Amino acid sequence: MAHISKSYGRYTFGAILVILGLLMIGDKSRIIDFSWPLILIVAGAVILGQAVPRRKSGQVFFGTFLLLIGMVFLAREYHLLPHHLAYGWSYFLFSVGGALFIRYLVVPKEGGKLWVSLVLVVVGAVFMLADTRWLHWHRYDNLLEWWPAVLIVVGLYLVTRRR
Repeated sequence: MAHISKSYGRYTFGAILVILGLLMIGDKSRIIDFSWPLILIVAGAVILGQAVPRRKSGQVFFGTFLLLIGMVFLAREYHLLPHHLAYGWSYFLFSVGGALFIRYLVVPKEGGKLWVSLVLVVVGAVFMLADTRWLHWHRYDNLLEWWPAVLIVVGLYLVTRRR
């Protein structure tokens, strides 16, 4: 069995090198426009392609995370995101939450808590919207004063849930 996992790793690494080499040659010959975030995207896609059929939760998480972070950096490079925002922690939260969510979908028993991934995705998305100026905090000042209601809801859930 160890021989099979070693060969998977060898084939995965080999496939990544071949694809990256083709992308770089395409860039040198001006066939395609290659940028470094594609390395993260290709690596994430190859790792996911290997991990999903085998239901390897750690590899599913890592592959998804690489894919999402690569997409954020690629969007920044093509000016789809403001330059100063692509390195913000909101994108990191969103990517971690997204990777946890995909891991939960692929391997539900080992995927952890679904609510953790959803909270990270929502918090990351809210702060991304605020960073891009699509969400204006001053409109929600009154609502933010009621944040202790979240403590009450979480406390009631913990007290009333079944084990």
